[in-house]
Amino acid sequence: MEYNVETLDKLNSDGINRISVNSYSELRRLSECKDFVLIKGPICHAKYKDIEIDIKNAIPTWDFIECKCNDDSNIDYIIKYIKEHIDSCDNVSTIYLENSKNKMIDSGAITFDLENGSIKNINIPKINSLEEVDNLLSLLDNNLVSYNQANIKMENKTYDGLEDMCEKYKGKDIECSYGAAVPASLDDFTSMRSTIDYFKSIVPDCLSPVEKAMFLFDEVKSFS
Repeated sequence: MEYNVETLDKLNSDGINRISVNSYSELRRLSECKDFVLIKGPICHAKYKDIEIDIKNAIPTWDFIECKCNDDSNIDYIIKYIKEHIDSCDNVSTIYLENSKNKMIDSGAITFDLENGSIKNINIPKINSLEEVDNLLSLLDNNLVSYNQANIKMENKTYDGLEDMCEKYKGKDIECSYGAAVPASLDDFTSMRSTIDYFKSIVPDCLSPVEKAMFLFDEVKSFS
């Protein structure tokens, strides 16, 4: 049987909260639905609204877990699911989290590197906004999921909410990869951007590019 949105909506309205399917192919019509979550790993599972879906004949992957969703509202469920099952997945080294509708992350999946059943590193691909990073880290903290380090791939620019995020996660090991040879801590990245923004603000707009460079050179010299 191949399920579609109408069928599952009817089951959901009837109070059915768990079903079983034989394979992923029975759920392919749901792949783009906002309320659909798919988790592939040692345990293969899916969810649509309030319905938990067991996938009986799926081929498990023993060394990684792949989580896919289409809306930020499902990330909390995925994190809770991972927390509940992570201890029983001894051979899993990586968890991939992909949100296909996420407009704040340019490309790629968020990856969680595991070691001894706990999260060692979180790698977040190039972002457009810090809001998504804050949402993810807040969900991890709220669910008491610890991690050693988070690495964010970003541009060398001042993001909205940068200073607030720096203050909120003070003491956390968060690195910013922005094209430099060595990533900077969130605190150092924030300080660097604050310094750049200050110098940009004091340069008169009427100066030519060469004059602006000479003006900044003189300003920097005055600090030495």
